Amino acid sequence: MAAEFSLVACSLATLSQAGRGDVVSPQIDSTDAEPVGASPLSLRLPDMPSDVSLVPIYSRPPTSVVLQRLVSDAPSDFVTPAWVLQAVHDRAFGFLILLLGLVAVVPSLSTAALLVVVPAMQMIVARRAPTLPRWIANRPMATPRLTGLVTRLVPVLRRMETVVRPRWRASSALTQRVVGGVILLLGLSILCPMPLSSIPPGLAIMLLAFGYLEEDGLLLAVGLVGSAISLAFTAGTVWGAVAGMAAL
Repeated sequence: MAAEFSLVACSLATLSQAGRGDVVSPQIDSTDAEPVGASPLSLRLPDMPSDVSLVPIYSRPPTSVVLQRLVSDAPSDFVTPAWVLQAVHDRAFGFLILLLGLVAVVPSLSTAALLVVVPAMQMIVARRAPTLPRWIANRPMATPRLTGLVTRLVPVLRRMETVVRPRWRASSALTQRVVGGVILLLGLSILCPMPLSSIPPGLAIMLLAFGYLEEDGLLLAVGLVGSAISLAFTAGTVWGAVAGMAAL
């Protein structure tokens, strides 16, 4: 009974205070009030600036952009192959093989393309970066010469990058070993003594190198098919030459 009388007394005291205006009720701002039917858990997100664009989490700059950054960061006097390979980071194998593929296409320089065997063997053993002999790694090259080479190469790469993009990604270590093994065979096929025989393997090496640089599995598949055709052509040429010599 005492508890019931206490509860009634408290209620009467509250009502009397309300009559005198002593009790303050919370004021609700009409601007902050939620519309009817709104969820109590809904959140109001801040407006995003108009100059903010959404970008994908994975963004790999194309090869042409990397080459332009390479030229802008190059010393003013000269660069070395070691500096170039260090500047391109994880694309060192791709750049080196692409360069040697270009060399193989030039008939007068095709013998120098045999150097592609060195990075190919290093790719097979899954090295993180190519290792060059010291006399090659420290060989100076004038920066204006590098700039001119990049200036001529970038427009070609930009046209190719309109259709080449990262896709069909596989395990990086597996891809590196497979591409290295095929490039090793292509590099050995450059030894074929027939005229212009270095052009097909050189083109196949360039396809593989560009696909490896851009992480384009489709282009790598095309390069592997081209490599098989090039190796079959070289094997047929050598077999025909040997059979002709045996018939004499």
